[in-house]
Amino acid sequence: MTHAWSRDSVLGLAPDARSLKLAQGLAKAEKWSLLAHDDEALWGEIRDYKTEIDFDGPGFKCSCPSFKFPCKHALALFLVFAEYPEAVAEGKQPEWVSEWIASRRDRAKKKAAKQAARKSGKKKAVKDVKAQARRVAAREKRVASGLDELSTWMEDLVRQGLGQLPQASYSYWDTVAKRMVDAQASGLERHLRELEALVGTGDDWTEPFLHALGRLHLLVRSGRQLEGLSPELQERLRIELGWNLSKDELLSRDGVKDEWRVMGQVETIDRVRTQRTWLAGRESGRTACVLQHAPLGAGYPTMLLAGTQVRAELSFPPGPLPIRAIVKDKDARAEPVVAFDGPDDLREALAERARGLARDPWLDRWAMTVTNVQLHLGGEEPSFRWSIQDAKGARLPIVDGWHGGWKLLALTGGAPCSLFSEFGDASCLPLSCVVDGRFHSLTLPAQAGEAA
Repeated sequence: MTHAWSRDSVLGLAPDARSLKLAQGLAKAEKWSLLAHDDEALWGEIRDYKTEIDFDGPGFKCSCPSFKFPCKHALALFLVFAEYPEAVAEGKQPEWVSEWIASRRDRAKKKAAKQAARKSGKKKAVKDVKAQARRVAAREKRVASGLDELSTWMEDLVRQGLGQLPQASYSYWDTVAKRMVDAQASGLERHLRELEALVGTGDDWTEPFLHALGRLHLLVRSGRQLEGLSPELQERLRIELGWNLSKDELLSRDGVKDEWRVMGQVETIDRVRTQRTWLAGRESGRTACVLQHAPLGAGYPTMLLAGTQVRAELSFPPGPLPIRAIVKDKDARAEPVVAFDGPDDLREALAERARGLARDPWLDRWAMTVTNVQLHLGGEEPSFRWSIQDAKGARLPIVDGWHGGWKLLALTGGAPCSLFSEFGDASCLPLSCVVDGRFHSLTLPAQAGEAA
């Protein structure tokens, strides 16, 4: 049986680094008393625990007492199947597996029926249009007041100069940030928190700070002149200011159906787990970023395995260049990603990002593939710096703290490869590569306390 799951895609499902480490220790066929699968599911027994994996999703179940999802046993079973499929015999589902699979299928049918009913309007809520219009008008008035206040605050900041910022108290930032929340413009608060985080980070912090301040100024100025903008840019600005669409509103929009390649994932942990997953549409040529949150130790609502290609429908918010998306529907079956498409010129990649920013200046992230690039290690110990270089000699630094350098070097032997990366203003973050027709992830599960 051929399948799309590689070692790297399975490791990306780990709820934390400890689960990943323990699972790797259990991912040996000789440790399992039962290993079997059919076209629908994978199951096994280790010690006194029964572990099941539904390929539709995928979904996981284990009789162990762990609250983590998937647990170390489920991860280990999946790893054995991904790495050593010949060690897993084909067989008939035992009753404990078939009952679980049947219950999952039943829940999926009920969920689909509810979604169909909601879409057809059978349970459509009756809204007081006039009351809603009054609430919108009141909020727009509060947001306008917040924009005026923030504009004055930024003028004072520039007048006083940046030299005083490293000594500024916490309340200097917190007071104005909370005022934006009071004005129902939470998007402005996020921009202010990002500005605060840039102060004093390295000797050259002023350049990225001024860049971020300029974007915030553009946002404030555009928000104060909202009526003069195109309808799609007005909708995009409202979202940036904090007028977020609900999940139901997003799902009600027409989606984009495509063969979506799951190109790479980045996970961060603070109070919750946050995962951003990048997808590339084969037919539409679109790029999408699916952002998901989950409690510590829990799984994400939608399982997306890096290195797989699935038929899915994604819903995008309004705007001139929407990238953030949610999964509206996806097929159970997946195929492996064996090749990346993209330019072989770093300057062209950066030019494409620039064109995207010209259409939407508030794009916070941009990602794409660059082919035929090599990993380069410069500097002297202990200040080594990774970068990537194309065939024309153009070079782009990789962000500090990236953990994938030695792995990529071992995979390629220094030879060119196809690399999928997030691109920033002056650096990039490689997420995955294809070497000899095989997908490899270049990111690690997040550790608790890592910043987004």
